[in-house]
Amino acid sequence: TTVILNSEITESEFGAATALRQLRATSPALQNHLRVALRLIDLLSAEHHEHEQLEVASRLAEQWPGDHEVGFALCGAYQQLRMPQKLKGLLATRLMGRPDDVAARLWLTSLVEGEGDLAHVERLLDEGRRYGCDDPELLRATIALARRTGRDAKAQALLDHALAVDPTDDWARLYRTLLDANDKPFEKSFACDVGALVKSAPDWRINAEHASHR
Repeated sequence: TTVILNSEITESEFGAATALRQLRATSPALQNHLRVALRLIDLLSAEHHEHEQLEVASRLAEQWPGDHEVGFALCGAYQQLRMPQKLKGLLATRLMGRPDDVAARLWLTSLVEGEGDLAHVERLLDEGRRYGCDDPELLRATIALARRTGRDAKAQALLDHALAVDPTDDWARLYRTLLDANDKPFEKSFACDVGALVKSAPDWRINAEHASHR
């Protein structure tokens, strides 16, 4: 809508605080519009008004309980307020209804991994691959976990599969180079450009603070 466009222009020129004041000055009826309310949540998050962010997101969740973006807006509010159990519960509920939701699954995986429950992480990832099939982020996360937990054969098999699905996957190709280097004599093991691998490989543990909820 025009309101959202004007808000985005204001933010780009004068900052989020000014854009937030501008949006707050609109009518309550307009602020209850789904797209405008989601924009308001973005600005509240940017300006660290976490409690108001949660209030707006909770209201939207009641009005649009099945909306994908609203669900992530509420997740973001829980994340901002450091409410991991609420966040985990909401993500788990989302996965019950949408087991193919890769973003929600990886977000939940990051929380569980932070608690050190790697067995649960593996279950979440393996289940996700059944629904997400060959999603590259799920594959990479599962490969990384398999290597971390010493399941080299599983990592190799998944890596072979990833390259069969997409032979141009730079992450998988570089990871393959690293694994192959581990099988060479020590003096040849440094043929792998580890620096390039590190730069190219995304952190499979989702940084939820930067996870998109729009």
